[in-house]
Amino acid sequence: MILSSDFDIGFEIEGIALESNYKNIKEIANGYGMSFLTGDTSIQITPEIEELAEFYHDDRVYKEDIIPFEINTKPRDMSPLTILNTMKLFLDLYRAKMITNETCALHAHIKLKKDLLHSHSAYHHSAMCVAYLVET
Repeated sequence: MILSSDFDIGFEIEGIALESNYKNIKEIANGYGMSFLTGDTSIQITPEIEELAEFYHDDRVYKEDIIPFEINTKPRDMSPLTILNTMKLFLDLYRAKMITNETCALHAHIKLKKDLLHSHSAYHHSAMCVAYLVET
């Protein structure tokens, strides 16, 4: 029998920040011990996001910089504490005004603890792990 404690889970979170929110979002990611990469080229800036970056002051239009980014976690135990911390991370990012669109994604990577990260067996078993988790 396989238990949830036999798994490791990691996340990749792609998103967009306006210049005014970027520093706070980066500090949140760093506070959770995650790596933060600026400039994810897979994210497309849509007209709706460009509109969010515009603001008016004294009858002038200003435009904030739009910064795409990616946050990566290291593999973590799949435990109730990890799930609660991950939920708290998502809420903190939401409150910090992280922006997403259809070109941003949240990816979960699941592997068995016994498999080495990036090994052939980890890739092979991860598909079976996902199927098992979906079925249970």
